[in-house]
Amino acid sequence: MFKVKQDVCYFGKVHPTKGLELCFLRGFQLSNEQGLLDAKGRRYIHGITLTDINDLKNKETAFLEVLNEALILDEINEKSVFTEMLQAARKKKST
Repeated sequence: MFKVKQDVCYFGKVHPTKGLELCFLRGFQLSNEQGLLDAKGRRYIHGITLTDINDLKNKETAFLEVLNEALILDEINEKSVFTEMLQAARKKKST
């Protein structure tokens, strides 16, 4: 887990031979203008799958843009994404 003010992202194994995924806890709030983020059926966490170092090099500029956006989001919004999720779930139950 990588954290600045709140948890920002973590590495997850996709498959032993198919690379890894950098998962952003607030992926649903990121613009994804670069088209790298994939929700994989998840509601909040979206990630970037990287198959090897060459894949990272090919996606480096777009990858850094997504990472910087996630860091800016963390900087301007100190509220935990998990707090937001709990509040949204409570609102649904009460309506």
